[in-house]
Amino acid sequence: MTAGSQSVAKARPAIKQDRPSFHIAPPKGWLNDPNGPLFYAGYYHMFYQHIPESCIWSFGLVWGHAVSRDLVTWEHLPPAIVPTPGGLDADGCFSGCATLDEHGVPTILYTGVRLRSNGAAGPLPPVETDLQLPFIESQCAARPVDPSDPKLTHWTKIEYPWMALPPAHWGLGGWRDPYIISRPGADGSGCWSLIIGSGVKDNGGTVLVYKSKELLDGWQLHGELCHGRGEGSTTGFIWECPLLTKLPALPAHIARGGVVSHGNASRASTSESGDDMADTPHFFCISVSADTLCSGQMDYGYRITNRAL
Repeated sequence: MTAGSQSVAKARPAIKQDRPSFHIAPPKGWLNDPNGPLFYAGYYHMFYQHIPESCIWSFGLVWGHAVSRDLVTWEHLPPAIVPTPGGLDADGCFSGCATLDEHGVPTILYTGVRLRSNGAAGPLPPVETDLQLPFIESQCAARPVDPSDPKLTHWTKIEYPWMALPPAHWGLGGWRDPYIISRPGADGSGCWSLIIGSGVKDNGGTVLVYKSKELLDGWQLHGELCHGRGEGSTTGFIWECPLLTKLPALPAHIARGGVVSHGNASRASTSESGDDMADTPHFFCISVSADTLCSGQMDYGYRITNRAL
């Protein structure tokens, strides 16, 4: 019996009826989007969107947090981040990612939301960057109180938005869920790169690309990774929770032609911001906002090359 199978066998007696056997599930309440999986100091960390006191989605989302040494047995910790009354995330800590900063310190990047009707949560953004949504989205961050704690039990928020406002005059219908796709030194890159889920109102989804020399400052819009303009009724008007990760290289005869494993991916177009991916295959995934989709389809996962984007 392997070490992994022994861990599984040991875990089985603790399984409770009517609960997942090995998938992460909080003791109670609502769970959705997994966020920021991270391996740090001998522990696997999984964060997730969570409503502790309800089994129905609502504003007030926190980041649930669980840790494991073997990806089988999980220990639930206090929520990593919770809404701050009067703050940029007063009405919810939406999705994002986790990474290690330039000094190896774990850092959570997430979208904080405050309801437009919440007068205690600060002024509205300038007209040219106000998306006119029921809530205002801001890009927020948090770091562990004690980086020497391998479980990263307690977190403290950065007091400023590391990316203050969405691009002006784009007609966007959302601006959320940052995801780091490269860091300085990776493949010769001298900067950080990330993507953010978005969409052009009444037109189609888009994924925006930003770059910066520093993780928590200086971010500049670099363009669009891909978009679905004119296809919103079939591919969604808002593309949430974008994920992009590199895959092993394809055989040359396949890479030359481009590969797409989902028919709708062929409708998405790319800007010059994606050209540096060349023919390297990537996995690209989005979650389509349910209230902006007409066809009833929800989530897309693509296996793509740059030419397919």
